[in-house]
Order: sequence, then structure tokens, then C-alpha cells
Amino acid sequence: MSGPICGNSFSHRATGAGHNLVALVSPSLAFREQVLAMTAEFAQCGGIVCDLQEMCADFAGYVRRLEEMSRGENLRAGWVPFHTYWLLRGGTTIVGRSNLRHNLTPSLEDVGGHIG
Repeated sequence: MSGPICGNSFSHRATGAGHNLVALVSPSLAFREQVLAMTAEFAQCGGIVCDLQEMCADFAGYVRRLEEMSRGENLRAGWVPFHTYWLLRGGTTIVGRSNLRHNLTPSLEDVGGHIG
């Protein structure tokens, strides 16, 4: 895998074709345009994007905030630390996002769980 991938990543070859290689990557400024495009498409399809305004206004600050929250810093009330990962396809296209929560509150044990 090439390119400016930050943090931990892993790969899974879905069909053996190089363009189908996918990896979970940590947030990085290098993926700004791809993340904004993916998020805009999701919103146009009716998806709810809570942090779209922040993401568009200050992408570097948004990535910094994700890093802080992964360390348990500056969390919103009732939130638990979590890592955000972006799904990178073919080394160039962000096609998804997932949050992995480090621990759960009683309400997250009922609804939400570790992955969101």
C-alpha cells in the first residue's frame, strides 16, 4: 500500500483485484478531499452527518478533534473515548467511516455497542 497513511491500518483483499484492496486508515489531512466528497454524497442520500459543518469549515481542526477523542480528551458529555477509521479503497478513495469505542456506558451496552 502506498500513500500518506497515518496510524495503524490493515488490508483485506476482497476479490484479488488490486483496485478492490481496502484498508482501515486513521484520519489524516491527506484524505481531506476524499472524506468531504464521501460525506457530501452520504448527506445527499439522506444520511445524517452531525459534524459536516465543522468538517467543512476546519478540516485540520476536525482531524485534531478526532485524535483528541481517541485519547479521551475533550469528549462531549456522556461520550466515551473512540477511534475513528476511514475505509480506503484502492489506495485512493475513502468509501466509509467507522468509530470503535474503547469502552461502553450502560446505555451503549443496550444500543450502540463498540462499533458505530
